Amino acid sequence: MEQLSLVDWSYHYAKNKDTVTRSITNIDKKIDQLLITHKTKTQLYYILESFSNTNNKNNITEILKQVKAAKDDPKQFFVIVVYNTKENLHYLIKNWQSLIDYPNLSAIFANPQSNTEKRWMIFPFTHAKITEKSSLELGLKSLAEGVEEYNK
Repeated sequence: MEQLSLVDWSYHYAKNKDTVTRSITNIDKKIDQLLITHKTKTQLYYILESFSNTNNKNNITEILKQVKAAKDDPKQFFVIVVYNTKENLHYLIKNWQSLIDYPNLSAIFANPQSNTEKRWMIFPFTHAKITEKSSLELGLKSLAEGVEEYNK
């Protein structure tokens, strides 16, 4: 069976997620992004593989600048897709405070080759409101353990 790239997996994930609502009107697929236009909103998927990605336009600093600029736009959403690895989980935990201010941001931790669940997803803004700080790390680790760790 052919292994899907993270971009291809994200494309199929987004299309599959839309099977009931059928709100997607267009998907513009690029090397490391998906621009998904819905009837009432847009989603920009950044496919990073790792939070430590240093690509000029698709690094976490540049992404957060764009997210911040659109923070008050209820029709723009941003999704960061990374592999489900210990390094990416550690980044999320370490940088949690810098991610919780954006209601339009989510992250998907994926392993397209997993034999069980393929992904887990987090909305830091919402999660921060409903979770005790003291249990954050344990809760995120529990979510991550529900998907096999990605190994290249």
